[in-house]
Amino acid sequence: MHAQLEANARAVLRASVRLEQLAASPPRLRVTLPVQLLWHQADLGTDLRRTLRAVGPLLPAALSTELAAALADPLHGVEVRYTNSSWQIEFRSYT
Repeated sequence: MHAQLEANARAVLRASVRLEQLAASPPRLRVTLPVQLLWHQADLGTDLRRTLRAVGPLLPAALSTELAAALADPLHGVEVRYTNSSWQIEFRSYT
C-alpha cells in the first residue's frame, strides 16, 4: 500500500510541480505546488522549507536536485505558489 501511495504522489507531483528561476538578486526560485500541499502542510513539516524538503525526493530527479540546491543555499530565496484545484469529475462508460 505504501508503494502505491508513493507512486501516486510521484505522479501527481510530476504533473503539477513547476520550478522557475526568477531573474533577481539574490537569486530566487519560484516553486508551484498543488494546493493540497498547503492544506496538508502540517502533515509534511512544521514550516515551508521542511515541507519542500519532504516533497523534494518525490519529484523527478532534475527538479529534486534544483530544489535541494536552492534550499541548501541560504542566499537563494524560495517563493511558493499553489495551483488551483479542480473538482471536475470525469465519467467513463465501460459497456
